[in-house]
Amino acid sequence: MIDGLNVKTTGLSEMEALFRKVRQRIAECDDKIAGEHAQELASAIEAAAPRGETGELRVSVDAKRVVKERDRVRYRIKAGGARTRKPVKQGQSPAYDYARADEFGTKDTPSSPFFWPTHRRLKPKYRRRINAGRRKIIKGIGL
Repeated sequence: MIDGLNVKTTGLSEMEALFRKVRQRIAECDDKIAGEHAQELASAIEAAAPRGETGELRVSVDAKRVVKERDRVRYRIKAGGARTRKPVKQGQSPAYDYARADEFGTKDTPSSPFFWPTHRRLKPKYRRRINAGRRKIIKGIGL
């Protein structure tokens, strides 16, 4: 038994109710771990971002909670945006986000990847934490 979940059931409706509770607990656990990971990842990306002339790229790194379909929660980690946009040559788009230029490079400047390498480095840790949290919930009810 874990937090009021009891595995002893007498019929299909009780089993369905148990699985709904398990799904809800797993979703809550996933959301908590994802939020912690998003903040950790944003901090790591901020630390890895090139300092640049203004330092605005580091300040622009942000993690936001986004609710998707079927109440599934996701976190969006973003670098760049309004803080890192600057005008470009006449006749082209009005502004360019230099966070992309730092990450991927341009024809004139080499890349300084900071976002995706950090994400790839921390992703296995996140997956381990999610799986451990789910296992703990499932083992706690004896399934």
